[in-house]
Amino acid sequence: MPPEPGSAPPPLPPELTPPLPADPAEIGPFRVVGRLGAGGMGVVYGALDDADRCVAVKVIKPDHAGSARYRALFAREAALLARIDAECAPRFLGADPDAPSPWLATEFV
Repeated sequence: MPPEPGSAPPPLPPELTPPLPADPAEIGPFRVVGRLGAGGMGVVYGALDDADRCVAVKVIKPDHAGSARYRALFAREAALLARIDAECAPRFLGADPDAPSPWLATEFV
């Protein structure tokens, strides 16, 4: 459910760091509000969904996005995450392994 008009969004998690100037403003249907971490393969952003809930969005780096093999592995990871339905795991929210910058999103925990 979207927030009430005029209501303040919920506070952001303290572990978010500000996005860098080159970071995307949006990934899929999510609005980027910060970074959660980065590694050799990609970046995990904190983003807001259409109800202003914080989510985690993993995006693979461009050099890996150009690899058909890596894209296939990423698509497999997204498909496996989509099948998990457990209280002890973040809920899978969506993915686009075919996007120019492949991404997948889960609940923020």
